[in-house]
Parts: sequence; C-alpha cells; structure tokens
Amino acid sequence: MIDSLELRRAGVVSFLRTWADDCHVEIAQFDACEALSLSRDLLIRMILLVIGAQRVEDPEPQGWIASLHDKYADVPLVLVSEREDSDEVVAAFKAGVRGFVPMSITPPVAIQAFTFIMAGGSFYPPAALVQRTSVQATFSVSTTRRTVTVGEQTKSGLTARQWEVLERLRQGESNKLIGRQLKLRESTVKVHIRQIMRKLGATNRTQAALCAAELSLSTRTTNELNDGEQTEH
Repeated sequence: MIDSLELRRAGVVSFLRTWADDCHVEIAQFDACEALSLSRDLLIRMILLVIGAQRVEDPEPQGWIASLHDKYADVPLVLVSEREDSDEVVAAFKAGVRGFVPMSITPPVAIQAFTFIMAGGSFYPPAALVQRTSVQATFSVSTTRRTVTVGEQTKSGLTARQWEVLERLRQGESNKLIGRQLKLRESTVKVHIRQIMRKLGATNRTQAALCAAELSLSTRTTNELNDGEQTEH
C-alpha cells in the first residue's frame, strides 16, 4: 500500500489487516519513493495507491501511476480516492488502473472490491457511470434537441436495443432483470451483452459501461421534450 501520509496509511493498513490474513497475504506500506525502489523480484499481488483529495490527472498522481505501471506492469493497480465524481472514475480507467475505490463506500463493499480485483477483476463505482451518462444526456438535449428513432444506431455501432441493454447493465442489473424489463429472453440478453462488449472492445461488463460513458452517443429523447420545437436532422 502506497500513501504519502503516514497516519492515513497506518489507518488503511489497520482496516485491511483481517482481510489480508484471510487472503494469506501480507500488507507492506510505503510512500511512493520507497515503493519505486523495491526489487522487481518481489511477489506483489496488488498495489493500492491512496491519492486522497488529489485528482487522477494531477501531475503527482499521474507520475506515480506511470512509474508503477512501468515497474510493475503485471500487478493490478488500484486507486483509493476521496473523490468519486464521474470524471475521476473515467480518468482512472483511461490511466489503465484496475480499480477506483472512493473512500465514501462502505467497508464491506471496499473489501469485496479489493478481493475481486486481486482475483483478476476490475472495480469502478457504478453510480459515477450513471451520473456521467445523465450529465451528457442533459447537455445534448439542451443543445441539439435531437430525437433518435428506435431503428437508429449510435456512433459506437450499437443498435438502439443494445443501448437499452447497456443502460441497464451500467446500473448493475442482472441479465434476468434486464430481460424482464425489456421483455427479452435471458439468453437473448446474454447475446446482446457479448455483442456490446465486442463492439466496445471491452473484456467485462464494467469496462463496457466505462467505454460507453466516454462515447459521444446520440441522445434518445421523447417527443414531449421537443414539444413545440422542430427536430433537427
């Protein structure tokens, strides 16, 4: 675990002690300079980089991330941050980190996230993805007032139906629930999700949601939003 503040570092290590014992791993704590001077031969299962209130794209965190990627390319890197806005989550994803854990989440969820990442998965707070999509949609509606018909495809190559599936996937809904809401067979939902991940170049559901948040997607609006206004083509 890497943190430039010794007292905060000690607190996080204390919190993770029982979890580490259950996973049969040892927690070693360092500041950034100490971590980069470690031998490459050490068996490191995961790196937690605590950046506190700093932004992912600030020079110091960017330098740490780049250096850690360079030295420990195969080790999952996780950012622990006091921030949780969608721009930070997307910046972390673009920086190539395996997970983004805001300090506002509950301890049990944090433990589950660390366990999942160390086992080869990825974790990003889904609420931030919903927030980012909502903001983008609002901006697009207010500036273009454009209605997209059901048969139209987005710039990503997704069909309208696939986007409907992706919107629900982004909110963490199960395949069964997505199928119930869209009146689709669960097997059909699975096919849509495989096609979505292929088109977005994603390897899992979380990455698909994050990729979608970065796309300049055509905004679907209802006729009520455009009542009395002429739709632009």
